[in-house]
Amino acid sequence: MATAAILKLLLYLFWISLLFLSGSLQLCIEEERKALLSVRSGFPSVDRVLSPWKGNECCSWNGVGCNSITGHVIKLDFSFRYPLHRGIFSNRSEVHPLLFHLKHLKYLDISGNNLSSHQIPGSIGSLTQLQHLDLSGCWFQGEIPYQLGSLSNLRYLSLSFNEISGQIPASFVHLSNLQFLDLSYNNISGEIPEDIGNLRNIECLFFCYNQIEGTIGNLTALQKLDLSGNQINGKIPDSMRNLLQLDVLSISQNNISGLIPDALGSLCNLSTINLSYNSITGSVVEFFEQLSRCRINKGLSHDLHDNQFSGLFPSPFERLQRLVFLDLGSNQLSDSVPASLGKLSALMTLSLCSNYLVGDITEAHFANLTNLYYMDISDNNLSVKVSQDWLPPFQAVGIRMGSCNLGPRFPPWVRNQTILNELDISNNGISDAFPDWFWSSCTSNLELDVSQNHMRGMLPRSLECFKDVCKLNLSYNNFEGFIPRMQLSDAYLDFSYNSFSGPIPSSLADNAVYMSLSNNKLNGSIPSSVCTGNFLEGIDLGNNDLSGTLPDCFRYESELMILDVSNNKLSGRIPSTLGFLRRLQSVHLNHNRLSGTIPTTLIQCIALVVIDFSWNELSGDILSWIGPELSSLRVLSLRSNKFTGEIPSKLSLMPSLQILDLAHNLFSGLLPPSFDYQTNNDGVTEEGHMLEDDEDGGIWYFSGFAPGFIFGFWGFMGGSSLVLTTKCTGEEAKNGEGERQLTGGWTADSSYAVENMCLCCSIFHSWCFMELARKVSISGSQRS
Repeated sequence: MATAAILKLLLYLFWISLLFLSGSLQLCIEEERKALLSVRSGFPSVDRVLSPWKGNECCSWNGVGCNSITGHVIKLDFSFRYPLHRGIFSNRSEVHPLLFHLKHLKYLDISGNNLSSHQIPGSIGSLTQLQHLDLSGCWFQGEIPYQLGSLSNLRYLSLSFNEISGQIPASFVHLSNLQFLDLSYNNISGEIPEDIGNLRNIECLFFCYNQIEGTIGNLTALQKLDLSGNQINGKIPDSMRNLLQLDVLSISQNNISGLIPDALGSLCNLSTINLSYNSITGSVVEFFEQLSRCRINKGLSHDLHDNQFSGLFPSPFERLQRLVFLDLGSNQLSDSVPASLGKLSALMTLSLCSNYLVGDITEAHFANLTNLYYMDISDNNLSVKVSQDWLPPFQAVGIRMGSCNLGPRFPPWVRNQTILNELDISNNGISDAFPDWFWSSCTSNLELDVSQNHMRGMLPRSLECFKDVCKLNLSYNNFEGFIPRMQLSDAYLDFSYNSFSGPIPSSLADNAVYMSLSNNKLNGSIPSSVCTGNFLEGIDLGNNDLSGTLPDCFRYESELMILDVSNNKLSGRIPSTLGFLRRLQSVHLNHNRLSGTIPTTLIQCIALVVIDFSWNELSGDILSWIGPELSSLRVLSLRSNKFTGEIPSKLSLMPSLQILDLAHNLFSGLLPPSFDYQTNNDGVTEEGHMLEDDEDGGIWYFSGFAPGFIFGFWGFMGGSSLVLTTKCTGEEAKNGEGERQLTGGWTADSSYAVENMCLCCSIFHSWCFMELARKVSISGSQRS
């Protein structure tokens, strides 16, 4: 009997232990259950990704994990895996103090929650059992608490995508078990603590996009190191040779100089190297020679673009068969490209753009590039010479061959590229029309640049089969006919300097970021889409035959920074909604037939740098819309209108104003005293500015270059140099004589001032458009 009872008891205990081990029976600790409920109440965003907690068995709740024997909570996952942007959050989160009562936690992830304006609580250091801690994307502020150094069991720590400042705590040296550390995308500064080198177990170290200085050289277990986007100076240290396990190295976007050390080429486990955007000099030949001696079975990625490498082009490609990514663009390489490049059968990305490379690129250079996905050999002194019936062995998504002497025919081999969505064949001397087959490809996300050729012909009336066009640059050609209808997606659109005619398609600007249709023969009215487009930042419709009025539909939420409708036949008034464009920097309405007064709302455009309303029929005074609010204004041209009244003295109080042209108007009264500079016997004003006589005896006033301004515009102030309607001789000015009374008529032609003003306006205007074009081009490349 006793034996049977013992057997039953043992069997009972056996089943109980199985239940514990299987997790079917959990013993939720009441104190921890209450703590969990309080902690969750502080994270409202978690409700979007975790189902509601029901019942009393907390160990079965989503996001919670417990020890299967003790029942203690050991895991809490409140991660919110959405894009790391504060704008998506409806409510801010808060760390409840009861979180730190969960003393047995080994895993804590609250990443992606909105904890902006909060600091990382030092009390996290009391959770000494933690092995995994992820606080990324929470927008924490302040410094890293030194208490984190108490988490000696920690293996994984991510504080990336916050707004943390200060230095890396010296207490991190105590994280002896740490294998993964990510502090990237913060505002951390100062030197990397030397003791970090004692963390012998660390395998992954990500410090990118901070303001950190110093280097890492003693972490012998390190496999991945990213220090890009910091303020690291000097040469790459020889101590890098100690990182024998290093697989990934990124030190791009720093201030690194000097040569590539031999130590780097000796790291044979290194498969990914990113040294881009630095000032590294010397030859790359020896570096590639060293790498070619390594026996490695992994794909190789080498990004060295935007440095100052010079000399010969590396040649040992037959021994780098695992090379997948090669970018040597934007350097100073001046050799020819060896045909052995064509042996890299694994190569997917190749960029050699913007060097001084010379010679021919033949079919041999592409012979075995069967996996090539993206290629950029633009802006060198290369000539692509392939037969008319050549069929590339690859199917690429992006091909950039700008300035490669491809012309005069449109390259027929493009027809073979069935997945191509980015093509740059600009400045190639092509004089063909587009072949009919090109417009039947109907590619999605098209990025096409055929600018600066001699291409001719007409485009199809509709390109709507091309879904989500991203870039279309046809500028500086001989195209004619109507502008086609298109489906755009955050697009860069440049049809300038052609002979396009007819009206502007009504919805063309709806999804454009930049649109230039200048210097064509377009007619009709300006469509309302120019002010309803959600993403439009720059629009240039100048030098056409457009008529009608400017649309009066601009909105406060508009992104528009540049508006140019100059040299057309526009009439009517300047719309009052123009003043809603809070980001507007440059506005050119000159050489039209606009009338009426300038709307007072313009004073709300506080970002304005250039205003050109010259050569219209505008009237009224200029007091109502000019003031210190326009503190960034540098160029103001109201020449050849019908403005009346006095010239406001507050014009001289605008700190950035450097070019002022009020000629050919009907102003009256006295010239404001603030414009009257007294001079000494040398013709130098008390402000230290030189007065010079023009050939008619008028005075030119040259101001100094404004600090921080890109081109340092000249300012013309006083006498005819203001380009006003008055004149006094140089001698009168020097003697402080001469009545400064405005007679209502223009008495001296200051064509020199006008020419310089127009030149400066044009340079600024072109620079702004180039900046917008560059931004769109970069975003397009990032998409690729």
